[in-house]
Amino acid sequence: SDELTLVLSDIGFDKKGRLESPDSGGSAGMVFGREGEYLLVNGKNRPVIKARAGAPQRWRIVNAAKSRFFYLDMDGQAFHVIGGDGGLQESTMTMDGLLVTPGERFDVIVYPTGKPGTSLVVQAALYNRGYGSVEYRIPEDLLTIEFSNQPPMTIAPPPKVSRSIAPPVVAGATGVELELTLPPVSSGKSEFLVNGVPFWKAKPYLAKLGERQLWTVTNKTTWDHPFHLHGFFFIRLDEHGDPIRPLAWKDTVNIPMKKTVRLLVDFDERPGEWMFHCHLLE
Repeated sequence: SDELTLVLSDIGFDKKGRLESPDSGGSAGMVFGREGEYLLVNGKNRPVIKARAGAPQRWRIVNAAKSRFFYLDMDGQAFHVIGGDGGLQESTMTMDGLLVTPGERFDVIVYPTGKPGTSLVVQAALYNRGYGSVEYRIPEDLLTIEFSNQPPMTIAPPPKVSRSIAPPVVAGATGVELELTLPPVSSGKSEFLVNGVPFWKAKPYLAKLGERQLWTVTNKTTWDHPFHLHGFFFIRLDEHGDPIRPLAWKDTVNIPMKKTVRLLVDFDERPGEWMFHCHLLE
């Protein structure tokens, strides 16, 4: 199969053709994040990929945008996810659309197909991550796949890619509660809080080397947060505390608005100070 690295991003300019000011959008921009009007793949706006219809391609995707969520839609054709942030996952997972939040990475197999000599457009579909993300907006073209005149290849079954990941033991993990809030303030400016305090007032969260912790992250705001942990990987758990299958090592995960996500973290090595943060880089 062809192998491609796809770096997704966006960029915006003011009326004079200069890069948009980093403080554009005011307090709303600080809360929601600033999105550029031009979508980029590997630094290009609406690039073209040439392929034979039905031929497998392996795409390694990273969202390098500072705020934009990319919800990829290949005209309903499947994405076969084989890995992500922490390498290959336990088994292949097939999806019709692929949400890639800022900072997140995916390793997928696709079989783009269509009539020889035609083209297929991959779009950034609408995804509701909070107020302002879908109102008065439409899906945007991201890249185009141009098919050669060769006869289409017969599409093979999804690849059986696997990795042996031992199911983690949840019992005995140290519980850590994180609550994300955005209270109104009298000055008209907004400031996100973690457990009731801004980051610059917060005390470090402690972990011992070799300790396993269960982080329960509750997002009480009306915007999604791409949650990123430096230095370590985690495995997601469901609402019952069971590992979500297929098992996958992650360091970035979306915390949907008004939802709770559970993360099992092994602090296996690398002592020192490590950051966790929302990956809206404003």
